[in-house]
Amino acid sequence: MKNKLLVSLLLTSIYSFSQFHLGIKGGINISKVNPYTNRTSLHLGMTSNLILAEMIVFQPEILYTQLGGKSYDYSYTRTFANNYLCFPLMTKFFLTEKLAFEIGPQPSVLLSSKYKTSFGLKEPAKVKANAFDFALVFGLSHQFTQTIMLETRLGLGLNNVYKSETGFGPKNKFFQISLGYIFNNKKPYNETEDLEGEETTEIY
Repeated sequence: MKNKLLVSLLLTSIYSFSQFHLGIKGGINISKVNPYTNRTSLHLGMTSNLILAEMIVFQPEILYTQLGGKSYDYSYTRTFANNYLCFPLMTKFFLTEKLAFEIGPQPSVLLSSKYKTSFGLKEPAKVKANAFDFALVFGLSHQFTQTIMLETRLGLGLNNVYKSETGFGPKNKFFQISLGYIFNNKKPYNETEDLEGEETTEIY
């Protein structure tokens, strides 16, 4: 009985591992922290997917992501740069063979918080940012091929970016465009060939 259980667990582990695939991705962020205007920056990191069921894929990621905003004074521009290590935990629901809707939470850890001016001056941010951020992310993805994908995402922060005594404060908002590559990826659906009713053509 124990041997059968061990064999069953081993086969389940092998099957699960065979459905898990790693990849890389990167792209552009357009982020904002009220009351500042948009900051354009980058994100880059590792992605993966695990086929949960037909047309449903779990896609956890680890991304270095630059967020923040900009303010404009009379003679110069100030950029508020908050850089995070983000952990998106996305679930993708394929609407067609190539198009998927995705949604999930994104916990993030603050790596650095600085501001810089158009004169090249860089200093630590005067207002201390929170060490942890949490956002709800949703978007669309398109599979160009089995391994290459294009994703667009909208992220809405749920907690304050900066520490506040009142408990109210600005939250992260961002839009992302990403290009990703999944190594040895599999399709999230079964390809079946319907051989019934095929017409045969005879050449005389």
